Amino acid sequence: MTIKRRKVLGVGIGKTGTSTLGACMRKLGYHHLTWRRQLSQRILIEKDVVEMERLMEEYDSFDDTPWNFLYREMDERYPDTRFVLTLRSSPEVWFRSLKGHCERHMVDCPEYAFGTKRPVENPASAIATYERHNRDIREYFADRPGKLLEVCWETGDGWKELCDFLEEDVPDLPFPHANRRPRSMLKWRTKKMYRRYRNGLKRRLGL
Repeated sequence: MTIKRRKVLGVGIGKTGTSTLGACMRKLGYHHLTWRRQLSQRILIEKDVVEMERLMEEYDSFDDTPWNFLYREMDERYPDTRFVLTLRSSPEVWFRSLKGHCERHMVDCPEYAFGTKRPVENPASAIATYERHNRDIREYFADRPGKLLEVCWETGDGWKELCDFLEEDVPDLPFPHANRRPRSMLKWRTKKMYRRYRNGLKRRLGL
């Protein structure tokens, strides 16, 4: 028999340690759902409420887009939900992380996620979106203590803070920091270019 768990929703904007939160939830045994571009388009732009409700029922925990924007809907449908706001140590640190992500992957960002398709070219707009998102969430939960946890992994928050909030036992496992930025961007890019060259060569040779 499947045991229904309290829902947990990560409401932090992308590049705040959402992948780390997701890794934590999986290690705690939650059925977790994270960011999906096509799904975000369907739910946030096309307003596919049926799909949103189906996934909310199917999964125990969520992080990143589109879920970080659906805290009101989750709160209404599942009043016992706990919410986790992941943060960076400063808006400037967050923007540097986002900028590095965009430069590494060389793709436009969804405008609904960061307020602009090209945040590298619009730092003020991106940072304003980050700050407004955090402010809106704090205001929404301001009169309900115990519903919202704010964490910043890079300043030392970890298993204890998260598990105390969720009323879970702290696992005897290393804390799963995910998506840490490579120490050497030049080294990272060189390896990536080599992999592309190698894979292209294999395709041409039919290997």
